[in-house]
Amino acid sequence: MMQSRISIIFVLVTTCVVLTGCSSDKRAALCPGAAALVEASVLTEYLPGTTPDPAHALYRIAISNVTTDCDIDAGARTADTSLVIHVVATRPPSALAARYRVPYFVAVRQGPDIQSKKIYWLTFGFAPGETSVAFDREPDSTVVKIADDKQPYDYQLVTGFQLTREQLNYNRKMGNYGS
Repeated sequence: MMQSRISIIFVLVTTCVVLTGCSSDKRAALCPGAAALVEASVLTEYLPGTTPDPAHALYRIAISNVTTDCDIDAGARTADTSLVIHVVATRPPSALAARYRVPYFVAVRQGPDIQSKKIYWLTFGFAPGETSVAFDREPDSTVVKIADDKQPYDYQLVTGFQLTREQLNYNRKMGNYGS
C-alpha cells in the first residue's frame, strides 16, 4: 500500500514537472507567428476639412508590438491562436476629453496567401489634457487550420489598421510606419 502511494505521488510530481517544463517560449516557437503590417501599422486622422499635414492632426495611433500564444491540437491539425496588440495613441494638447473608434484587421497568412481576414473596431480615448495613451487589445482568438504538409509556425497572424486608399498612400509617401 505504501509502495503504491509512493508510485502515485512520483507519477503526479513527474507529470507536473513535465507540464511546467514546457516554457511558454518553447511553445510560442511552435505557434503561428505574429506581425503588424508595416504600411498599416499607423493611422493618422486629421481635422475635418483640412489637408493631411502634421499640423492638422487630430490623433495618431500606432501598433507598437504584437505578441501571440497558441494551443495546438495535433489531431485536429489546428492552432487556437491568441494575439495581443500593443497600441500607442497621441494627440496635440487639448483641454477636452475625446473618444475615437478605428477599424483594424487580423488576417491569417501562409506564405503570400491570405487564408482569412476579420475586421474589428478599436475604441480609445484621451482624458482632458492627456496627449498620449498606451494600451493592449486582444481580439478574439483565431483558429488556424494547418494543412497536412505544413506546421503551425508556417502560418502568421498579421494585423494592422483598416486604412482607406488615401491613408495607405499617405503612409507610403511619408514613410509613416510604426511608433
